[in-house]
Amino acid sequence: MGPLRFLAEPNRPTVTETESKLFNAEDDDEDDRGQQVALRSSSHTLEIELYIGYRSDRSTNSPESNEEEYNPLSFWQKMHQSYRVLSKVAAHVLCIPASSAAVEREFSLAGNIIPKKHSKLSSDLVNDMVFNHSSKMYQQTLHQSDKVKLN
Repeated sequence: MGPLRFLAEPNRPTVTETESKLFNAEDDDEDDRGQQVALRSSSHTLEIELYIGYRSDRSTNSPESNEEEYNPLSFWQKMHQSYRVLSKVAAHVLCIPASSAAVEREFSLAGNIIPKKHSKLSSDLVNDMVFNHSSKMYQQTLHQSDKVKLN
């Protein structure tokens, strides 16, 4: 009889030694997951600290005249092996357009489609029209860039 069996009431199911080991194994799995999260978190923290150290070391040295060095895209392309997580974050941040001109053009186009007074066009139809116009403009841009590459 296992050590936990004598504590059980007669009508209740008992926990055997094997079941007890299984429960402990599940707890160990949870501990392992917690340790993995902690290690991942500490490695991310270490990566940030290394980057801050790199930036401060670089700022104390005389700046190089190489223009590419100051281009954030080329910097992260070169350093993506050293800063794996930060380079992914930078890719998400740097892909955001610096201008809202494209969005404003789309709203302007929608304003040209829908008159200021009430229109009987459904919102789905207006969305489709704006999408089709944007798609046409994009295709024209691609076609023009292909012509330039061929010349």
